[in-house]
Amino acid sequence: MEEKILQELGLTGNEAKVYLHLLENGSLSITEITDKVPIHRVNTYDLLRRLLEKGLVSFRIEGKKKYYSATSPEYLLKTLEEKENMLREILPRLQEKQKSGMERHSVNVFQGKKGIKAILEDMLKQKGVISVYGAQGNFAVTLPLYYQQFNRRRTIEKIKMKIIHSEIIREWRRKNPIAFADVRFISRFYDSPSTTFIYGNKIAIVMWTVPPIGIMISSKEISRSYSNFFDILWGISSR
Repeated sequence: MEEKILQELGLTGNEAKVYLHLLENGSLSITEITDKVPIHRVNTYDLLRRLLEKGLVSFRIEGKKKYYSATSPEYLLKTLEEKENMLREILPRLQEKQKSGMERHSVNVFQGKKGIKAILEDMLKQKGVISVYGAQGNFAVTLPLYYQQFNRRRTIEKIKMKIIHSEIIREWRRKNPIAFADVRFISRFYDSPSTTFIYGNKIAIVMWTVPPIGIMISSKEISRSYSNFFDILWGISSR
């Protein structure tokens, strides 16, 4: 049992065997160690060197011989406490790195009207432009009341939208103008059953199925790629 626990604490199987043998038998020479522990003498020298480096063994010299002794088991506990303190010291920085990594590359799936609202609420938290394409009026149809609230709050916060509609809904948009937004129209050839929102370092793709499904991607690189594609579509669309 003790040997297994020592291995869990970072010792090899042979290191644990020698350390326990020295604890039980006191100060021993290399010969006395190898007589009792089934390890080749050459390997024992290397093993004792590692235990010395770990502070788990000390030695004294009598005549021409070295005698090795195990350090108090309390040293193991002290070492663990020191390592725990070191980890606690850098833990906040490690957590920040994890958070940063998650923010750079993460994909989340949302389902249902509440899930889509959660995505849209996330858009209102940033102040940059929201670029939208594949918009065919589904937002207004699926979430009519929230659609009005969203655009009212967006206008108050001065969050501009750039929207690329299909030519199919040009007349609908003329009858339903949207404030604080630059709207253009593109050939039906580029119609899409989903709506793509690009904002900050995020992309949200909403499929207006029943129930609706939304995919939010957080990635600076992917967002840049989508933005470049949007700019191409924007360049070939018309007012």
